[in-house]
Amino acid sequence: MTGKDTKIFRDPIHGNIRIFSFELNIIDLKVFQRLRYLKQTPSVAYVFHSANHTRFEHSIGALHISEMYARNLNISDPEKELLRLCALLHDIGHGVFSHQYDETIYKEIYPETKHGHDEHKMKIIKDYLPEILLEAYDEAELERSIKLSGLQEYLTSSIDESIRTIMNKVVEILKSEGEVFYNIIHGPFGCDRMDFIKRDSYFSGTCHYGGFPLDRFILFSSIREDSNGNEILCYSSKILDDILLLLINRFQMFKNVYFHKTCRGLDLMLQQILRYSMKPLNLVERTVNLEEFEKLNDNSLFYEIFCHLQDSDELEKAHKLIDRILKRDLYKTVIDEAELLTQDQIKKYTAPGFLKMLAENRKAALKRLYEKEKKDECPELFIDTPYEIRMSPLQELLKSNIDIYDETENVVKKYHDIENERSLRTFDIKSFNIYRIYTTSGIEREKLDPYAKSIMKRKEPEIDTQI
Repeated sequence: MTGKDTKIFRDPIHGNIRIFSFELNIIDLKVFQRLRYLKQTPSVAYVFHSANHTRFEHSIGALHISEMYARNLNISDPEKELLRLCALLHDIGHGVFSHQYDETIYKEIYPETKHGHDEHKMKIIKDYLPEILLEAYDEAELERSIKLSGLQEYLTSSIDESIRTIMNKVVEILKSEGEVFYNIIHGPFGCDRMDFIKRDSYFSGTCHYGGFPLDRFILFSSIREDSNGNEILCYSSKILDDILLLLINRFQMFKNVYFHKTCRGLDLMLQQILRYSMKPLNLVERTVNLEEFEKLNDNSLFYEIFCHLQDSDELEKAHKLIDRILKRDLYKTVIDEAELLTQDQIKKYTAPGFLKMLAENRKAALKRLYEKEKKDECPELFIDTPYEIRMSPLQELLKSNIDIYDETENVVKKYHDIENERSLRTFDIKSFNIYRIYTTSGIEREKLDPYAKSIMKRKEPEIDTQI
């Protein structure tokens, strides 16, 4: 492949990244370019001021790590290029304010799905990309790009059919949870996670949380057979300490950066902005219409609200929230609790379910006490999404169908076998279960503070209702 058929992207995390011809065809499309205007961590930038990086550079970084994996695992074209395309496109379905779109707009479109952006990306890859690639480039150029990128095996007399075949292969990989290629992309040590921890920690000014040895994870990865003869992704027992380090780093990023109380307060405000904007700006319909969806991004939504705020009371409310964000008048925590749950509670309710019930109880009790004592309506209260942050290698690896290759015995083992043999349980960290209750301002928090303290001193009544 000549220099004219590739480009070098200079990346602050990985250095020089080579991008091939067919990948460039995709990157130059508006539906991919919109990722430049979606912050990777929308609320984090308001606390960690340099965290203004986007899903565009994260997608390029994930592609680079997939290439590293492919080289080490001797994966050749066309599978290698399919793997690169999976990494490149893994975030293409994200909406405005990223995960806050999942909590609002995507819940309307995909009510049965936790992460709506994953469902949406499948539609984009399978149905929309073939169509717009053929509109943007002539068939001869696409045929040449496909050949130069190592995908000539999928070329037929119909370029449309060829591209659809390639995109269907990409979707198959992205849906094959537990399989080798899926774990290379989305596994606990996959391209997505390793890039975002490195990148987010770098731009958040918390580089120490990104200090795990990426190249060592790649070097000591392998594809082997499990006891049933199925191919699985394995990591050498030589990097057990590195595995623990990465999981600890991820744990600390969630605890101290992603779920920083101010970041989460701002997330609640962004969710409300999306809810207020949903109907007047037709966000559900425009998301389903992929031509309209590619016009939506973090910047465009604020602009639309500013332009149309006179058209709707809901947009006026959204505008007031935006104004507060710009003035850094953010929601404030009233109750901020980390709970160490018992095994009985987790078995009965699941950790997030129990935390949600606990938060609802606290909120109701706080409201009752305030209104009883003050004889006035309680300030508005919001419950943050309760979150369980885990750091158990056993949970991570069992869930993902990843094993450890024991270098001393030359056999594949489950992590718990290695863990028991080497007494690694001493390094395990209990899950961090957190819930928060917010109010709208510092003034309201001062009003609520004595009542919140009184509530927190009480013994929590037994919870019998499962959510």
